[in-house]
Amino acid sequence: MSELAFDMNGDAIVLPAHAQYWRVRRFRSPGSRGAPEVVTTREGAPLILPIDVGFIEFKEIVENVPGRYRLDPIDDKRKIISNAPAAYLTIADQPPRNGAGLPDLGGAGDGPDTVLRELARANVEMARVNADVSRNIADRFAGIMQAAAEVIRAADGAGIVARLPPELPEVSDGEAELEDGDAVDEPEPTLAGLAAQILPMIQMWLQVKHAKTAATSQASTAGEAATNGATVREPAQAAPIRNTAPTPAQVAHLMAVQKLLTPQEAAVAQATAAKLSEADRAELLAELETMTVEQAAAFVRSMLPTLKETAS
Repeated sequence: MSELAFDMNGDAIVLPAHAQYWRVRRFRSPGSRGAPEVVTTREGAPLILPIDVGFIEFKEIVENVPGRYRLDPIDDKRKIISNAPAAYLTIADQPPRNGAGLPDLGGAGDGPDTVLRELARANVEMARVNADVSRNIADRFAGIMQAAAEVIRAADGAGIVARLPPELPEVSDGEAELEDGDAVDEPEPTLAGLAAQILPMIQMWLQVKHAKTAATSQASTAGEAATNGATVREPAQAAPIRNTAPTPAQVAHLMAVQKLLTPQEAAVAQATAAKLSEADRAELLAELETMTVEQAAAFVRSMLPTLKETAS
């Protein structure tokens, strides 16, 4: 039996009777994929060893190169024997001679004193690194503070810090606040906007009222002239002068009308009346006085646009 006839698990293998030599190959990276490379002699020929070579002699022949070797049995013609098991052996790495490169363990390589010394050395090294980092941060921070001081000094000289921020746009009280998630269909109309919409309608209504009054007066005059058989031309009479300040009766009448209106309708009506001229306002009060409270409230409501009910 050959001294090297063992498989990769360390079990002995049985070699064929006509096995005479070993063909030597070595794994470049043991444990990884890939075929082993052929080991050659110094002359470059494949290394072929006798089947009875020993382990010590094998190590001397391969010059004690560490690694995992595969030995394939071959016959006397140096042909591979089919179905013959291969042998494996490993040459481990050797420590450096004379202890070179090994730490000074003081005769106790694995004792608790060695562990404590290693921990102390690691702590000292960590403290040194932290000190270097802190020193670098302090040096850089001084430069940053100096640059910030220069920027503040330049801004103060330019008067930037003395400038006032821009004023925010004012928001009128009539604008409703939208909650998160509410869809914005259209902006909520303000009292001034609603009054601007109603004012032309009231002015037009007053002009039509004046025209109807003038036409009625002219027709009445023409009828009287025709009855008397004479043509009488009189200048068109101006509209009667109304009192610019409301009378107590008109104030009481307006208070009763306002009770029939919603707060929003009353506010819009008041804003619209404030925009009328004194003559138009007096004419409107005189016309409202001729109506009942219900008729006056209906008239005012008919002049207002469709208003959205405010949520209580």
